[in-house]
Amino acid sequence: MTYDEDYAYHVFVYGELFINILTALRQRKDATFHIPTKYKEITTKTVLFHNKWYAKDMIYYEED
Repeated sequence: MTYDEDYAYHVFVYGELFINILTALRQRKDATFHIPTKYKEITTKTVLFHNKWYAKDMIYYEED
């Protein structure tokens, strides 16, 4: 799967939330920030996508 195919799939499945999380990951040098736990699944999938195509980073989830 190419980057474009992978990206298009995630946008189709998760929409704007995927784009917003990915943008935040790509713009921050230190990608440690808090994401509400209700978005844990999409955040995890976005981080996996980011790590596959960009770099290795960490995210910490807020406890609701």
